[in-house]
Amino acid sequence: MKCPRSYARARGDHRDGSDIDLAVDAAGMSSSEFSALNGGLEALGLIYRVDLLRLQDVQDEAFRARIERDRKIFWEPRTRSAQAAEPGAVELKEFQIRRLRASVPRNKN
Repeated sequence: MKCPRSYARARGDHRDGSDIDLAVDAAGMSSSEFSALNGGLEALGLIYRVDLLRLQDVQDEAFRARIERDRKIFWEPRTRSAQAAEPGAVELKEFQIRRLRASVPRNKN
């Protein structure tokens, strides 16, 4: 899955209060997964509205061409997992690991 930004913010000609347009390039994402992603973004309560669309759902070729022309990649997955010593990798401290383990519900089986 890739998330290219598109439209005014990508071009740099946005105004104060402009929404954020994200086109998600996720061929393997189901409709229910996309709905969950969209709902999750809405639930964040961001200061800007996010307009999300799945690139595979865009039928209008002129609109698709504008997205491709103006896009800036906002996020794309790594091709492999980062090792802790690599730049950009995250290595948790012991207290963070303990806190995470404590917050995960235990299976009662």
